[in-house]
Amino acid sequence: MKLTRMYWIVAISLLQITTSFNRAIAQNPSTPSSTPPVPGRQTTPGGGQQSANPPTPSPTLPDNRTRPGGSLSSPDSTCPPTKQPLTALIPPQNPVITTNATLRISFYVPYGSDTVQKGEFSLVTQDEKTRIYKTQITLSPTPGIISIDVPSEPEYALTEGQYYHWYFKLYCQGNDSSSNDLAVNGWVQRAPLTPERERQVAEFSPEVWYDSVANLRDLLQDSPEDETLQNSWETLLRSINAEELISEPFVDSATIQPN
Repeated sequence: MKLTRMYWIVAISLLQITTSFNRAIAQNPSTPSSTPPVPGRQTTPGGGQQSANPPTPSPTLPDNRTRPGGSLSSPDSTCPPTKQPLTALIPPQNPVITTNATLRISFYVPYGSDTVQKGEFSLVTQDEKTRIYKTQITLSPTPGIISIDVPSEPEYALTEGQYYHWYFKLYCQGNDSSSNDLAVNGWVQRAPLTPERERQVAEFSPEVWYDSVANLRDLLQDSPEDETLQNSWETLLRSINAEELISEPFVDSATIQPN
């Protein structure tokens, strides 16, 4: 009997302790968790954690001006009209990416050296405050697709994650003013070469536009009859509604010393 009585006394005591503890928890729902905060993160009101330094959002860039128009082109142009206009071979929407430290960009120029006295290309930082590169260009006698390759010296290198703004202007024969006749402009972002982007470069994907166009141009100049390369080139141009330029030839341009 004594053991049975002692058993019931202990059981009742444990039940009272458990009931008191649960009542205390119910009255204090905001008791902090014992889980320590992660260094470098902030605790949110709901108990979650967020980064103390959230990543900077990508800037909202204007569309690329791939054909002349607007304030950058003179309304009194001395350039004669052509069936196809000066065209930057890039998509109008940003971002347009390269994984290379040096920019290579292609343009369709509907004039030869007998019409255009010079071209001018410049590359500046996103805030327009620092000029990375500027050069004058002379054209070949034949209209066609030219490539402008920014030099590979370190001072002209693009920084990963940064955006840059480029300008290409034409001054036609008979232009005695300092104003250009025709102009296009656009943006480039340098992105890191991840395994996924490396695959895209190998497949001439529009996701890595500048790389795909530059690589295809080089390969087509070496193997102009390669049907696989031709199809890839056509696919890229059709994606920017420039299918009328598919049959245009690649031509050389002479770059004058950067200034």
